[in-house]
Amino acid sequence: EGRTLTDLRAEIGNLMVAWEARGLDFRAPGGESPREVQVRLRSFLAERAQTKQPTIAVCHRGVIRATYALAIGWEARIKGLSIALSMEVFSLSTKRLLME
Repeated sequence: EGRTLTDLRAEIGNLMVAWEARGLDFRAPGGESPREVQVRLRSFLAERAQTKQPTIAVCHRGVIRATYALAIGWEARIKGLSIALSMEVFSLSTKRLLME
C-alpha cells in the first residue's frame, strides 16, 4: 500500500518482475488477484445492468483496472506491459462484461 510500481521494482527487483508477469493472476502477499476481483464484480455488474439505471460506484484503482480488463478481455500478460493501467475516462460495455 502507498508505494509506486517504480519503487516496488527498485526494492523487490526480479521478484516484482515475476509477479507482474502473472498478469491477472498476480496476488500480492495477503491480497487478492485482479482475476479474483473480477469474480466478485460479476454479480454486482449483472445486478447494476439489470436495473438499466445509471450507476456511480466509488472504488479504488485496482477495481477499476480489473473491471476494465474484464470489459475488454485483456489478460494483462503482454511482455513488458505493466498491469498498472493509466486511464481517466473510459466507456464500459455491461453487455461485454456479462457475456463471459
